[in-house]
Amino acid sequence: MKTNKKILALLGTGHGVTDLNQGVLPMMLAYLQPVLAVSQFQAGFAMLIFNVSSSVIQPAFGIFSDRVRLPWLIPLGGLLAGLGISLTGIIPNYPLLLAAVLVSVLGIAAYHPEGSKYARYSSGGGKATGMAVFSIGGNLGFAAGPVLASIGLADGHAEFMQHQASLPGALDPA
Repeated sequence: MKTNKKILALLGTGHGVTDLNQGVLPMMLAYLQPVLAVSQFQAGFAMLIFNVSSSVIQPAFGIFSDRVRLPWLIPLGGLLAGLGISLTGIIPNYPLLLAAVLVSVLGIAAYHPEGSKYARYSSGGGKATGMAVFSIGGNLGFAAGPVLASIGLADGHAEFMQHQASLPGALDPA
């Protein structure tokens, strides 16, 4: 079987975009601490929830993916990962922050087993090379997350995010 470089490149890119969300979260939490009056403990707990949940949920997706063909988890996983992190910029309180983090975790956990399975299928005879391409995409995304978040937060987008985060509270009649 011949290696499908185009599919491997797409899967690696998708892995990078999905894992970008993992790298963005610590920077978002640092920004959201004063905006939502979140303590260091609460920010650390959000990261704990993010990492532990992903570590528990991802193997469950993997077991399910081994039994059933679920290629739609690849785009859905990326969508949920991005949606959850995007919601962190507009949520008004800590419980909703944790909910947004869990949405992102679900996406990240859903993407990895199915994405790696298809990277293996697309690798042809070069299974190790194919998995390396897939892994590099994730590593680059994870590494780029804090840098891109810092640039976005430092470039005036922080005021927009702060305005959006306070808007739901301003609309609350209580």
